[in-house]
Amino acid sequence: HQLCARAARRVDRLGPKYGPVFYMRYRDGYSETEIARRLGLSLATVKTRAHRAKVAAREAVAA
Repeated sequence: HQLCARAARRVDRLGPKYGPVFYMRYRDGYSETEIARRLGLSLATVKTRAHRAKVAAREAVAA
């Protein structure tokens, strides 16, 4: 539970661009294509934001 909270705080610190993509992808299970459609973003943008947020979350858990 603490690891999840630490990862969530780290993602939230990335800013409002990353949180929604991260949570929709990894918590809610939306596909990258569906996230792009729902948020009005390009697929490339969604992939980049999801990856960066995942790396940040992974680093927070490893620390």
